[in-house]
Amino acid sequence: MGKGSRPRPIPNRKQFEENWDKIFMKKDFGFWTHYCKVEGTEIGVEKGSPCNWCDVTEHDTIQETKIQKLPIDRK
Repeated sequence: MGKGSRPRPIPNRKQFEENWDKIFMKKDFGFWTHYCKVEGTEIGVEKGSPCNWCDVTEHDTIQETKIQKLPIDRK
């Protein structure tokens, strides 16, 4: 066997796994998504920040969703 044929020991397995998830985005880091009319695609935006392209906020999309889901009174 040559040098480097064995993996390095991992002294703190929990920290290793948490850091792995941070690097490779395995956990939810607080993003919201919306369909950006400027970009013409679905965009992921960090929570608390507006879309870089159209300035829509998460609050705006929540309000828009509530408006779209209102029942129509057809008498």
